[in-house]
Amino acid sequence: MTPSIPMIGAPVERLEGRAKVTGEARYATEHKLANAAWASLVSSTIPSGTIRKLTRPRR
Repeated sequence: MTPSIPMIGAPVERLEGRAKVTGEARYATEHKLANAAWASLVSSTIPSGTIRKLTRPRR
């Protein structure tokens, strides 16, 4: 039975494969962006509180 989608099971050439294995590839997190915004999730210990102030972390 021939698969209806010929790409499934077919070998695929990974163009970036050698660069990733040798450490030459640059990943998205390695690029520095100006004015990038960072966030983190924090669980609250207060079930129904009010946010009064947001502060910027020191560098």
